[in-house]
Amino acid sequence: MNDNGVRDWYIVVGQQGRANFERALQLKTWGAKTRTKFEDEAHTAIKPGDRVHFVLTPKWSGAGPVPTGFPRIGLDQYIVRADEVVVRVTEAIFEDTQPIWDDDVYPVRFRFEIEARHDAVRFSPGLIPDTVRDAVRRSLIAQGRAISVESAGSLRQAIEEVLSRYSEATRQPFSHHPVADTIRETIPEMLSSWIDPNRYTVLASVGRGNWASVPWVAILDLNRGGNIQSGLYIAMLFSADLSEVVLALMFGVTGGRGEAPRRVRQSLASQVQRVRRGLRIGGQTWRMDSDVQLSDRGVGAQYGRGIVLYQRFSRETLPTDNQWRALLNEIVDLYDRAFDVLNADNTLSAEEAPSAYGKAPFDLMAATEEMNKLGYRINPAALLNVLLSLQVRPFVIFSGRSGTGKTTLTRMAAQLFGWPYYRVAVSPAWADPADLLGYISPVSHQRVAGGLDALLVSGNDEALLCLDEFNVAKVEHYFSDFISAMDSGHGSAFWGPMPGLERLASDSQEILMCPPNLRVMATMNFDDSVQSITPRVLDRANVIEFDIVEEDQLVVDHGLDWTALEHMARFAWPWTEAADRETDEAAEENIRHIWRALKGSRGQFGHRVAHEMARYVALGISYGDVLSWSTSQSREVLLDNQIVQRLLPKFHGTASHGDIVALTRLLSQLLDRGDVGEDVDRQVLLQDAINRGVFPRTVGKISRLFETYTEDGYASYF
Repeated sequence: MNDNGVRDWYIVVGQQGRANFERALQLKTWGAKTRTKFEDEAHTAIKPGDRVHFVLTPKWSGAGPVPTGFPRIGLDQYIVRADEVVVRVTEAIFEDTQPIWDDDVYPVRFRFEIEARHDAVRFSPGLIPDTVRDAVRRSLIAQGRAISVESAGSLRQAIEEVLSRYSEATRQPFSHHPVADTIRETIPEMLSSWIDPNRYTVLASVGRGNWASVPWVAILDLNRGGNIQSGLYIAMLFSADLSEVVLALMFGVTGGRGEAPRRVRQSLASQVQRVRRGLRIGGQTWRMDSDVQLSDRGVGAQYGRGIVLYQRFSRETLPTDNQWRALLNEIVDLYDRAFDVLNADNTLSAEEAPSAYGKAPFDLMAATEEMNKLGYRINPAALLNVLLSLQVRPFVIFSGRSGTGKTTLTRMAAQLFGWPYYRVAVSPAWADPADLLGYISPVSHQRVAGGLDALLVSGNDEALLCLDEFNVAKVEHYFSDFISAMDSGHGSAFWGPMPGLERLASDSQEILMCPPNLRVMATMNFDDSVQSITPRVLDRANVIEFDIVEEDQLVVDHGLDWTALEHMARFAWPWTEAADRETDEAAEENIRHIWRALKGSRGQFGHRVAHEMARYVALGISYGDVLSWSTSQSREVLLDNQIVQRLLPKFHGTASHGDIVALTRLLSQLLDRGDVGEDVDRQVLLQDAINRGVFPRTVGKISRLFETYTEDGYASYF
């Protein structure tokens, strides 16, 4: 801001907004849907005389590939090139609903005169001030919000806004409130620019459905695992009376649901004391006591029990941004040292529960041996198949006769990775998502709990849900909200928004949520009493069969030790987000051949299934050495699994001649014979495949489909 009070603002215009911007230049008017797009965190708005710098479609301009997480990267890494148009605001913000642009109204507007144009400006350190580059970065992240140079990068100003305006905000609607945006977006963006985004993630919450009494921002180490409920993390906590903000290293205090409260409290206190003793820090800079009372009610009242060390600041003693950066460096170092303390001795006393960060690195053979010791018979390849299926899609269906170990395996998987476990027996009467989620009674106006009530109120980040005998009712009816949310998950979350659940939470004024990392295992039987599974459901799951008990197949031993199950070794999940980006070009080419073979049949599949099949194979190949498979053998085994589990289940039912021809073409592709005509003898192909021993699971299943189709025109997969 200069002496006349004139501000410089930066607004990023993305590729999709370029057409609107050209129109704006003609009319000398720019618009947005809400006023907050033209305000900073202190709600100072663009005014006449201010300069606005429109930055057009910034592109990465640094050396090497685009950094992971771009544009959410550190400011020192942020190097982009873009055209710039500088304008002078001539008229205060006003509202007008007269259509100007083709795609939307954008009623909040300001008028301007063009001052200058600059082509291919390089926003890089040394050439452009950091405050300007930060304003451009933040506007890009906030999808075109106006960022003033004066507010860019000011963590202190953002925290002051929360302390001064949060109380007022809680009396206003929750959704899209500027103060909520400051906590959930602005502060995390600033903190992310000071830490390594490839190692740490920043989370924030102002509540779910209702304003939280103690809003928070948290930093978690992605390489160490853990979660907000029971893990170790760095937290910025705002007291309920808004008199102070606390920067703390703490354990989650909402984990351990279902355990005795006394045991949970003892375990938490033991962990806190162990880290305090191990860190051995002296002086008065960081306090290590329990003298933190952020609220007198709710979860906020419990946070003090989980705090290892902290510093507290009133509005008058808030650090400057440089001081915040130094404090963050200190506490991140203490965070790393705390994990060293925890990992130095993972042997817990009888009163201590296993911790999220005390999990052993995943070892396929050790995990298999652990399950077998407890009486559950499973081979390493079968366990790997289940885990890969869960990795590429958080929904797996176990099919088979009663008593083959389907439900037992769901419980063992939860124990193996330390996930909270929820089992729901599906009712034949279920016909609507409300049967799972609950509903608001039109008589009492109170929420009536559904089958998933314990899960929805748990507050867990991770969980495993077993839907037992899930096809006794029509799955696509009662599970429809989950099917839709499964397709819209993004980033590290498996599930996207569930409008029905969000409406229910809003109407009931309760905190209800689907754990973002929820994994669902559904079990089903096939007899005359159950519903068929539609292609919409089959297209979104791996279907894993539990067949008649034979050697090397999944089987439950009668001596399964349920007591020992509670104390079995727990492992970290095998794959990270980075590993999930691995590819295998040979597998992708094979999948394209399979697509061509099945095109036009009921087994035809789309981009999503192809992508997930390729991910499954790419991730699984790395376990070939463990299982003594060559690369080509690994690829065949994994593709064999995917054809049987993702594609062939859709052939169950009344089959057409075209479906049988497609399966014949598939056999030919698997035998490397290329395309074949309709007159080829499918039994000859089938016998050749059997003799050569290629893709044994697929060949065996196609043989059954051919046999049942020949006998009665009904192809039976199950």
